[in-house]
Amino acid sequence: MRARRAATIGLSILIVVLVGISAALGMAYASMSRSAESALQRFYASDDAEEQLMDPLLLSGKTVVPRLTQEIERKDMPRRRYGIIALGHIGDERAVPVLTRLAMNPEEEDFIRGDALESVARIDRAAARRLAADFKRRRSSEYEAEIVREVLSDSPLKRRTRSQVILGVFHGLLFGD
Repeated sequence: MRARRAATIGLSILIVVLVGISAALGMAYASMSRSAESALQRFYASDDAEEQLMDPLLLSGKTVVPRLTQEIERKDMPRRRYGIIALGHIGDERAVPVLTRLAMNPEEEDFIRGDALESVARIDRAAARRLAADFKRRRSSEYEAEIVREVLSDSPLKRRTRSQVILGVFHGLLFGD
């Protein structure tokens, strides 16, 4: 009797987990198949926690890169900093020229320059090291100096992947957070 009840409970838990996985994968697939414009709209409208703000862009992957590189050149872009960071996590080389311009533009805020440099490093570490040498020659903020040290080190840069985003969606569905 106990064994049968335990098996029934175990089967119920497995069904809940499988339904959660199916829902998470369905949401992730739907997000990936949408247009870049749709991804940007979800990004702008998101009320997620700070570490999840980039998720609509990351789920769209490389399809969002051409549109996002246009957007980040606008200084009035909402959540611009997160768009810049997302490009580094997506890892598409088409973003490097725009990110380089932002990193080297003295009229940009230091955190924009630093985030752009870090994003270049996530895509092309050698190119970022060349830029970092230029940062060292000019007066940089403490934030920029910290990014330069990170880029010049041999430590790998963390990357938020599409798989991590999907797992986060699944976790939220399963545990309600």
